Amino acid sequence: MKNQFIAFIVVFTALTLHAHATPNPEAPKQLHHWSPLIGKWRTTEEGLKPDGSAWQPSKSAQWNFYWAMDGWAVRDEYFSPPLDDVQADPLKRQIGTNLRIFNAGKNEWIMAWLTKDGKRVDVYQANSDGNTIVMRTPPLTEGGKHRRITFFDIKKDSFEWKLEFSNDGQSNWLEVYRIHGKRE
Repeated sequence: MKNQFIAFIVVFTALTLHAHATPNPEAPKQLHHWSPLIGKWRTTEEGLKPDGSAWQPSKSAQWNFYWAMDGWAVRDEYFSPPLDDVQADPLKRQIGTNLRIFNAGKNEWIMAWLTKDGKRVDVYQANSDGNTIVMRTPPLTEGGKHRRITFFDIKKDSFEWKLEFSNDGQSNWLEVYRIHGKRE
């Protein structure tokens, strides 16, 4: 398992190092659903209090989206707190990256999320329609919950993002975290 993880990291890094300026003209049209997000963003974030009584401000982040793999995929980098926050302890900074590619045969996105502290790769399947992007994890969370992440209200200079959990993966989704993105 350790060797597979190391191999994945090497391949993931090699495939994503080459940022591309535009989507590849031969790539599936669904790749354009990410077009409004390409660029640099600042976020404000808030989480639901553990008792569910109210929302509380959380951290801020720098979130950068790029075309990758010769314009066939989308990669992002997430830094919280942002890299220009000189007061932040670099050892405590959350750093993560996603790689997203569209599987036309299955008509869905395949995504991999990796963090410097996570010691694992989270894989998501997703659907998009040009207005929203809905990501789901096939395996349950450590607490036995289904996880759903949605990008929505995507505009030229802003977007919304939410994380929800459900016991059955079908209904009764509880929103627990929100991200509000503003273009830099």
